[in-house]
Amino acid sequence: MVLQKIVKYGARWDINNHQGIISLLYDSGDWQHLTVKDPMEFFVIVDLLRNEKPILYDDQKIHVMTSAEKVGEEES
Repeated sequence: MVLQKIVKYGARWDINNHQGIISLLYDSGDWQHLTVKDPMEFFVIVDLLRNEKPILYDDQKIHVMTSAEKVGEEES
């Protein structure tokens, strides 16, 4: 498992092809582009990227996730 810390993202919805494209910038300087067909899944991923910190990407499991946080901790 290789975890990448996400430092920036971009998101767009392709109306013609009915899919979302999420671009992730890692702290290594590399970009990854994910295609998401399900609008709700797209919304959930963008919501995580927008509201959580720090956020990581697991390139083997293909997961976008937060790191371990204390319950009720305020975002910094």
